[in-house]
Amino acid sequence: MQSHGDLLGAEECFTNVLSHDPANQDALFRLGVLRLRQGKIFEAMATLQQVLQIETRHAEAYNNLGVLLAQHNRFAQAIECFRRALGSKPSFEDARRNLNQAISDQERQGNDSIPMSEPFQVPLAAAELYYSQGIALLGMGQINEAEQALRQALQINPDHAMSHYGLGLAAAEQGQLEDALTSVERALKYAPQSADLRYDRARLLLQLGDFERGWTEFECRWRAAGAEKRPFPQPLWNGEPLDGRTILLHGEQGIGDVFQFIRYASLVKTRTRGKVLVACPTSLHRILSSCPGIDAMVDMGPDYPPFDVHAPLMSLPGLFKTTLETIPNSVPYLFPAQERIEYWKQDLEGIRGFKVGIVWQGSPTYKWDHQRSIPLQHFAALAGVPGVRLISLQKGPAAEQLRTVADKWPIIDFDRRLDEQSGAFVDTAAVMKNLDLVVTADTSAAHLAGALGVPVWLAQWQVPEWRWLQGKVTSPWYPSMRLFPQSRRGDWGELFGQIADQLRSIIQASCLKK
Repeated sequence: MQSHGDLLGAEECFTNVLSHDPANQDALFRLGVLRLRQGKIFEAMATLQQVLQIETRHAEAYNNLGVLLAQHNRFAQAIECFRRALGSKPSFEDARRNLNQAISDQERQGNDSIPMSEPFQVPLAAAELYYSQGIALLGMGQINEAEQALRQALQINPDHAMSHYGLGLAAAEQGQLEDALTSVERALKYAPQSADLRYDRARLLLQLGDFERGWTEFECRWRAAGAEKRPFPQPLWNGEPLDGRTILLHGEQGIGDVFQFIRYASLVKTRTRGKVLVACPTSLHRILSSCPGIDAMVDMGPDYPPFDVHAPLMSLPGLFKTTLETIPNSVPYLFPAQERIEYWKQDLEGIRGFKVGIVWQGSPTYKWDHQRSIPLQHFAALAGVPGVRLISLQKGPAAEQLRTVADKWPIIDFDRRLDEQSGAFVDTAAVMKNLDLVVTADTSAAHLAGALGVPVWLAQWQVPEWRWLQGKVTSPWYPSMRLFPQSRRGDWGELFGQIADQLRSIIQASCLKK
């Protein structure tokens, strides 16, 4: 297995070859496969398309390109790629397996997420090439160059839905959400059945505060690529009273989403007058069971107890017709065990100063983790504020970063004591209740602190996720939360300088009061 360094070295080698011989199809193909292994999906797609511009019967390039297209639910094009791979190399068993799988996936989903706007040709149409290049540039943060490539695609083919969508992504990256929504609407004009586009439109509407349209459109997430809708035979709850019958609420997407929307359990209980079950991973039972309105926690399948109707947690805001003014934001609505609060109080009483818990990284498997997670080194600005004592609440592999700062600035680490015996987030919640402040990246820890009613400052990418809305400094979901977005894309250093200044001000103000 090649290491990360080996991959970078190989990429540099192929790039050097291509700088002297741009038409070297072997180097291009190997670079395309390498980028696929690195997860650089759109760069890989553009590179493989270049191979096919040079050699229209390159079976391996067709096969790899088909895999990429299938991953994006573009099954018609993927199937054509696999067929052309087999046309060039009839004994290509890998391509044959991929062809059968793509046909099966297409039949299961009915149609492509993005219908083809033009016949598949070899070499691939110039509009498609410019689109792929634009998306690749966008992924590298080269937004102006990405927009130029996408506009070139639209000059060639004004009906190219995905290039309109790409311009929407570029606008959203710059915080131009109205323009982004306009571009997505244009894309939907040419691909009206695309669940992926409708899902993105829903998130833009919600981020702009248009909850009335946003929550309705948000239900399209179940038909978007990668969605895992639970195949319950029982009907979806439509909001009616149940009069003693049982409803199953089930979590979806990330843990932060569960923390955010579990608040609706009490509203469900009041409206249904029935029994409320909540299905989630076993590890979350203890912390979530403290939420009002829940009668019982159950494991996530396959053996659910009897129930009459079900509802995904993230569908509840729509069912309750939630607006900005009616968000149920009474906190706290999660309550860690008092004995754990007292246990950690004893540990923390000996720590003098303004106690700040910090979390810098979420799950590295999350698609946009590179935008939300923060290198630990930037928290040094907070450590330099007189009177501040930083306390790590970080869990998982990212906690290893503590070793890199151990001899540079002080940070208290409870090692592996947090949550190891008591259950996921139970000790973390109890520690938070004993702190003066939590400063965190956009992870489940932010939602947990908000649900506990603990003061929490959320350090954000320049353009925050949809749930935090546009241009807000506080969150309507969590009264104890303040929002700190970057002023410049990717500039955590400047942002943490601002956070440190704010921290210094509140500590000075508290000292004056004393």
